[in-house]
Amino acid sequence: MSGKIEWYYHRNGWNTCSKTQEFLAKNKIEVEETLLSSKQTIKWEAAEKILKEVKEVYSSRGKKTTHLKIETIKKQKEEIEKMILGPTGNLRAPSIITGGILIVGFNEETYNSVLNS
Repeated sequence: MSGKIEWYYHRNGWNTCSKTQEFLAKNKIEVEETLLSSKQTIKWEAAEKILKEVKEVYSSRGKKTTHLKIETIKKQKEEIEKMILGPTGNLRAPSIITGGILIVGFNEETYNSVLNS
């Protein structure tokens, strides 16, 4: 399947980012904007602005994926922070925005479900 994603945040040499890039290439998914985490870190304040543009978040850690429909960021702040920020307080890589959905982390099933639908 061929498609587009609006935004892709990744870290060079990171295992899950490499898997994401392989998935995007294999499925012929184009990326409109790419940010490298080494060039631009995204703290909570910047992540909060990103969250205002999306309606749903999928966050994967290992084989577990959590899905959350965003009602209000203030009401769900703690839950969202745990889902999208790493131990340094920065947005986790890889992160993708497509069609009002933020996907954080790599999970092939989630990618297939969201990106190839």
